[in-house]
Amino acid sequence: MLIVTSNAVTPTLDRTPLLVWPGPHVLVIRPGSGWSRSAIAGAQPAMTVIEYLQPQGRTVDLLRDALAAMRRTVQPITGALLYLDAPPVGPLMPQSQMARARRFPHAVEADAAGGGLTRLLLGEMVATSPLLPRLIDHLAARGVDDDRFADALHTPFLQAPA
Repeated sequence: MLIVTSNAVTPTLDRTPLLVWPGPHVLVIRPGSGWSRSAIAGAQPAMTVIEYLQPQGRTVDLLRDALAAMRRTVQPITGALLYLDAPPVGPLMPQSQMARARRFPHAVEADAAGGGLTRLLLGEMVATSPLLPRLIDHLAARGVDDDRFADALHTPFLQAPA
């Protein structure tokens, strides 16, 4: 599953390189991002769109909503999960992240900037775990910030030896 926010992509960005990521694609539109109705409609054939009308600051809430939306549309996660809240350039390109996820199926990797997560990569063994949605729901209900969220993901999904 690929989850990108409107901080990562603009309405005019060619989204084709993003669509190489296997599985469902979710676009999270943040308030004030400049996405018009026609731009959102243009993204919808290739991506499930979640549009927030109120600011949503915590990544755990965005992931909870995206996973819930996919459960409702019967699109289960079948591989690794990549969340991007920063432009997909250089090492953040989905192809680079996909190669990393294939090498490390137990990966839990997170990058942060400005007090929020900009990238979260969960390898297939973590992303497809039946524990993940429950853990995300639990952490969201507890109101954990992004730093604690990333740390909390490491605990139940200890890194397997390489």
